[in-house]
Amino acid sequence: MKIVLVDLAAKYIHTGLATRYLYQSGPAFARTVLLEKTINQPVDQILADIYREKPDVVGFSCYIWNIDHILRLGPNIKALLPQATIILGGPEVSYSAQELLADHRWIDFIICGEGEESWPELLECLRSKADLTGIAGLCFRLDNHIIANEPACCNLHKVPNPYDHNTLKNTANRIIYYECSRGCPYNCSYCLSGLAGKVRLLPLSRIKKELYYLAVEKNVQQIKFVDRTFNHNKTFATEIFSYLKELPSETSYHFEMRADLIDDNLLGLLRDVPAGRFQFEIGIQSTNPQTLQAINRTHNWPKLSDSIQSIKKLGTIHQHLDLIAGLPYEDYASFVNSFNQVYNLQPEMLQLGFLKLIKGSPLWHQREEFGYNYRSYPPYEVLANSWISYPELLRLKDLEAVLELFYNSGNFAHTLKYIVAEDCGFRFYEGLGDWFRKNRLFEQKHSLETLFQLLYSFISANYPLHSQLGRELLKLDFLKHFKHRQLPECLEHIEVDNYTRWVSNLLADDGVRQLLAPEQRNLAVRDILKFTHFETFSLNPLKLKPNQKPCLQKTVLLFDYSHVSRKWHQKKAQAFALESITVSE
Repeated sequence: MKIVLVDLAAKYIHTGLATRYLYQSGPAFARTVLLEKTINQPVDQILADIYREKPDVVGFSCYIWNIDHILRLGPNIKALLPQATIILGGPEVSYSAQELLADHRWIDFIICGEGEESWPELLECLRSKADLTGIAGLCFRLDNHIIANEPACCNLHKVPNPYDHNTLKNTANRIIYYECSRGCPYNCSYCLSGLAGKVRLLPLSRIKKELYYLAVEKNVQQIKFVDRTFNHNKTFATEIFSYLKELPSETSYHFEMRADLIDDNLLGLLRDVPAGRFQFEIGIQSTNPQTLQAINRTHNWPKLSDSIQSIKKLGTIHQHLDLIAGLPYEDYASFVNSFNQVYNLQPEMLQLGFLKLIKGSPLWHQREEFGYNYRSYPPYEVLANSWISYPELLRLKDLEAVLELFYNSGNFAHTLKYIVAEDCGFRFYEGLGDWFRKNRLFEQKHSLETLFQLLYSFISANYPLHSQLGRELLKLDFLKHFKHRQLPECLEHIEVDNYTRWVSNLLADDGVRQLLAPEQRNLAVRDILKFTHFETFSLNPLKLKPNQKPCLQKTVLLFDYSHVSRKWHQKKAQAFALESITVSE
């Protein structure tokens, strides 16, 4: 019996955790193929590749991002391979299994809930033609009736390691998903995780062994933990953090955290974590107390904001804060307030998401009570509710798009920090989104140089008093990140006669040489020019402070690119020397 497990990911960089668990759960079935595909590939190509395997069994793990593709593939697989058994599992089918079986005759079985124990049982029953009624979580047809067994819940101590040389052959530029636990201690009404019951932990010894394999032996670039609240169990989280920060690897680790659970003990542990090793994703979602109560996600805002700011001061941990538009009791004005409160925390990334009414979630069951209008197709994104309209959500969509381009890219940090301080954050990005929409700028892709020009045009038109200042800040941002690109025309590069000789004269000053790393100070000028750039500004943009009038005085900045890398903390914080040389008129 040949089995094909299809991992249909949203992007190539994602690794399917569920299909790898299933692959490892059926060692008795040696003829199992893990077929990795993405939703960005043509459906016909995926269909052809499945057909070429000539499978007896085809298994899909179904999510909101791939269910449309699976529903298109399924009937065609059955038409080409009528003897093949097609099995679905995953959260997108676990809460509507009976309806799917009734509507789609090509689906043979659906496994609801956790499938690592039910999958091999079902395969063995198919091979031996044994009775199916005792398999946990199985939904199937029997004598023109649909039978739905109770959802499966596995013993985590028996769940196999999802990663070995068979399931992790190519790790370059890929995100490896990993879990230490299942279940969630909270019952957020927009999410399914709380329905999985109380939190169950994998053994610590096993977790450490598997993480060592991934980080040290396989040298993966990033491990993303899918545990819904990683630091719910403080003792457990502290043990994992302590272990990971000492591992001899360059792997970064991404965790979903509750900031209001971060205590002084954990902050103390994090103080000497290598820069870039940890990333924290913190789901704030809203700061409206009535909204938070309605979605069962209350938090301690003073404690939460204090913890986020304490972590930010460390300067070594990337923080990713989340907001959700379209929640109950959050009208447009309330969302403005939520956005500004979170934006003022200045995270490295602020993700504005839009509520999805996921089948089976408590909020999905309350959709009529809250007046929800939502897309009839995955991912079931909200179009309106009793508090916010579709036009308002569209406006937030434009804001989210420019927030990604300008704030979350990190390419405009100095400019935005100063200019946005003159205005509330929401109003600035709302205005920028409206300006993009009015000028039809969302209809085309923009080069990096063009984005700098567009932001300068927006600042000049809407903040005319800051036109010159905006230009100097944009030039700083551009040169901080991009040595080998020509400055956009609007940023006015100041030419100097015989640049090499000019730099040589500057480096003759011992104070200038001291700006370089000790091992670089005695290098020849031609070698220093390989990793530096000197630029003249009409003022010193490094000493600007919000709400203070700048002092116009020509200043030369030295940009040192010798430590620039792809990592966020090195790309932004170590891209240039944070000192300047003032030159007389």
